[in-house]
Amino acid sequence: MVTKHQVDDEEADPIVLAASIPASLVGAFIGTLVAGPIGLLIGGVVAGSASALITKAIETRAELETAAT
Repeated sequence: MVTKHQVDDEEADPIVLAASIPASLVGAFIGTLVAGPIGLLIGGVVAGSASALITKAIETRAELETAAT
């Protein structure tokens, strides 16, 4: 279940969370295969963070394009 958290008076976007969680799990799995136990941690963090940043950038771009028209 995805819950909303308050971050700087702004609600966390459930779309970003929904994209980041599976990406971090896949990253953790691949990291485990490549680098063992430490790869689990590194792969999960890197993949989850990258997914969150990319999703947020795409949303921001879509909002800007919508506001411009």
